[in-house]
Amino acid sequence: MYFRGNGLMAETTIENLDRRARDLFNKAIAALERNNLDYSIEMFMQTVAIEPNFTQGRKYLRAAQSKRFESAGKIKHMMAAAKVTPIIGKAKMAVGKNPLEAMILAEQALSEAPLNGQAMVVLAEAAEAAELHETAAQTLETYTKDNPRDTKALHWLARAYTGMGKHDLAREVYERLIQLNPKDFEAQKGLQNATPSARWPVAAGRKPVPTAT
Repeated sequence: MYFRGNGLMAETTIENLDRRARDLFNKAIAALERNNLDYSIEMFMQTVAIEPNFTQGRKYLRAAQSKRFESAGKIKHMMAAAKVTPIIGKAKMAVGKNPLEAMILAEQALSEAPLNGQAMVVLAEAAEAAELHETAAQTLETYTKDNPRDTKALHWLARAYTGMGKHDLAREVYERLIQLNPKDFEAQKGLQNATPSARWPVAAGRKPVPTAT
């Protein structure tokens, strides 16, 4: 595991992947290029199980899941909807005690139904519980694209961005929230706090506090 100077777990990249995860990831990419979606998804699943904060790998996994789902017929879609319900239930129960296990279960559900909002929310909750903030934010990004009026999720995403120091992105989300509800006091306050002048008084033209000589 890699940590930043602020104590938060660093996002995993291809460059710092565990050797086993790298081998699995390369197999997954090769299978995806051959359109062998079942094997590709399985390899991506194993990759993110080893490296749960590998957001690039999870992005490829989501693409493979979506491509397979789109190629399936209506009957398979209906079967998938029924199949994921007990998996999501297990994932919800695991969030508090074993968030990494909950993430694996949520991905199993998303492999069957990539647009399932409940599975995405559970994945984000589990990632947050495991302090995998990039993965939580990535999942919320995907969820809010499909559910652009879910203000609770948008507030959650904005707070996640703020916690990672991504104030520009947080500001964009708060602006979206204010467009949805101009009277959203929490969003107004969040936007103010995410504005550079609020975080760096000197940038707003205020005199810096003199230091002792």
